[in-house]
Amino acid sequence: MELMDLIVAEMQRRDSFDNDLKKEGGHIDMFNCLTLSNDKFLDLMLDANTTIVDSYKDATKEVKTIAYKDKMYYVSKEYKK
Repeated sequence: MELMDLIVAEMQRRDSFDNDLKKEGGHIDMFNCLTLSNDKFLDLMLDANTTIVDSYKDATKEVKTIAYKDKMYYVSKEYKK
């Protein structure tokens, strides 16, 4: 999935930055939280590289915790009001 390839590349770049920052005694907390459009959300849930670990749904959004290529992400889609 092209979108996730871009996201994975960005997360890897951030991991490299985090590692360099830690060497200098610093730390920034970042969560792998993504909000996707409905079609991209469904594409990702059906991707062969995706394993759904947990799920939450209410009246305004759906959130899934997934493992994608050995990294955890929190992926959501918001419902139109």
